[in-house]
Amino acid sequence: MLVPLFFAHRLTHGPSLAAALTGFAGFCLAASAVYVFNDIMDRVGDAAHPVKRRRPIAAGRIRVPQALVFGLLLSAMTGGVCLLISRAVYCQVILLYMLLNLLYSVRLQKMAGIGAACVAAGFVLRVYGGAAVIDVPVSGWLAGLTFLLALFLAFSKRRCELMASEEANTDGSKNPGRAGLLFLAAACLAGYVAYTLSPAVIREHAAPRLYLTSLWVALGLFRYLRIGTDPGGNCSPVSVLFRDRPLQIYVLLWIGTLWWIIYGAGT
Repeated sequence: MLVPLFFAHRLTHGPSLAAALTGFAGFCLAASAVYVFNDIMDRVGDAAHPVKRRRPIAAGRIRVPQALVFGLLLSAMTGGVCLLISRAVYCQVILLYMLLNLLYSVRLQKMAGIGAACVAAGFVLRVYGGAAVIDVPVSGWLAGLTFLLALFLAFSKRRCELMASEEANTDGSKNPGRAGLLFLAAACLAGYVAYTLSPAVIREHAAPRLYLTSLWVALGLFRYLRIGTDPGGNCSPVSVLFRDRPLQIYVLLWIGTLWWIIYGAGT
């Protein structure tokens, strides 16, 4: 959501930063609303899962009517943010994001490939929402790389979950193969390297040394490939990041190097 702000060189521009943070809050509310609905739809299956059964709705700590009211309240608050921002494109993107996630909860999550693509498309929509709120275009590079990375993370999460369940032992055909994940990781890295070497990108950011950040991307991707499918821990990409120190270091080094090249060193 905040990535367009960074790459548009507006991170230190007060009005743009305020608008982006407001838009970010709207997407947080929208995501929370669809997560509530998803937990309602999945409550029976979650109750039988060793980790997901601890979720409030699956565990019975929150009843379905209460969850519905809370989800509707979050949706109304999302609408309030849209009215506050008053940008038609942003409102359309956030509405599409919510509809896509509702379809995912009802039907599409049961279709492995399509479900992962829907998750990835949701992250691309967040990028478009972040661009719309500060009125900047989204480059094909940014949209494509976001989709590839999100697809890689979605398939990694699914593989981890299935390996941790009995389903992984009874139906291997539903388990995304490691070779497929390796291919996606390689595609992400190749796409990112091509992005950093693109003459148009170098001119846009006045950053001929952008390729230096590729090292941290490579280390981060293949570190995640190694640990992100470990069924011994929480399969969420956020949880994987928070529990692995080397991965945290690679992410921080990537952000720091990118900041130095784009906002500091310049040419």
